[in-house]
Amino acid sequence: MEACVRDTAPVLVLNGVHASDDGLADDGIAALKADKVTPLPPATGQDAQLAAVRRVVSAWTGWPPGG
Repeated sequence: MEACVRDTAPVLVLNGVHASDDGLADDGIAALKADKVTPLPPATGQDAQLAAVRRVVSAWTGWPPGG
């Protein structure tokens, strides 16, 4: 993912990250953040890992505070 972002950054139009699991989706977003891509696209995986569910709840509700 990092090489893709780096090599296509001047013309990159990314509408989303759809990965086979939440860990890969998270890695994709991390690569985009590392290359300072903005705005970040929506990302999704397919297995509803607990950490990913917590990120969704946090984004929707702001809970837990600071996290």
